[in-house]
Formats: sequence, C-alpha cells, structure tokens
Amino acid sequence: MDARKLTNISNAAISALVLSMENMGINLSLIWSQLANAFQDEHIRGILNDLGLQVKGDDVKSITESFMDEMMKSGMIQRMNVTSASDTEIVLDLGDCVFTQAGHAARGEGRDIIPPCSIMAILYSIINRTTGKNLQITKYEFKPETNSCYFTIKVEE
Repeated sequence: MDARKLTNISNAAISALVLSMENMGINLSLIWSQLANAFQDEHIRGILNDLGLQVKGDDVKSITESFMDEMMKSGMIQRMNVTSASDTEIVLDLGDCVFTQAGHAARGEGRDIIPPCSIMAILYSIINRTTGKNLQITKYEFKPETNSCYFTIKVEE
C-alpha cells in the first residue's frame, strides 16, 4: 500500500472512531483527554518506539523541542514551529500533518471546537510521563490557506 492510501485509511479510521464515540454521547474534550492518556499505554508506546520516535528532555521546553524534531524526521508533519515553550504554556504551529483530514472530520462544518489531535496527544503523554505535568489546550485555530493548526496549551502542575 502506498503512503497516500495508508494516510487516507488512517484518517478514515480515526474519523470513524471519533464519530462513533460522539454518537455514543461522549464529548470531544473527553475523547481528547482519553486519547492523550492512551498514549501512556506500554503497547502503544512500543509502536511509537518502533517508528523511531525517541523524544528526549526532562522539562517542558526541551521535550517540546525534541518532539518537534522527531515529528519532522518521521514525516508525520511537514512543519512544526515552537513559538514558545515554558513550564506554564506551549504555543505551536503545525503544518501539513498526516492527520489533518481526521481533524476536519472531527470538527465538522463550521464547528468551533478543538478536535482530538494524535500529535498533541503524543506530546501530552510524553510531557506528563516525564514531568508529571498536565496539559490543556486553551486555544485552537485552523488556517486552511496554509494547512496549519495553531495550538495554545496551558501547562498545569
């Protein structure tokens, strides 16, 4: 299977899972937080390790910067800019992510919500596992003209 077909089936599967959970009455913020928690699972972490994802660092800033480098190397995103990263807030710009279609499906037409994002969930799980800190996305914006997602994330003790 070529990469485009694999991306399409992955986006379809993620979209179907999110939609089915919404149809069961589970709200998107709960889906998002549980997605982040699921990336703590040893089996799922093993899959990420098999992909070569080796994030280093011991504080929010160094983990976020290492994560950015690893995501770029993996090809899962084509652009990731860390506007700021501290022990209180992270501001990121993600561009041309392989899961963009799934985010669109979760948001729906004109919905002003923060869609579940696998990339952000992975970052959340790594920061939480390493530092014990929790994250909360406080602002999200999608800009179709640049195919970019902008996230502002509050870092909590």
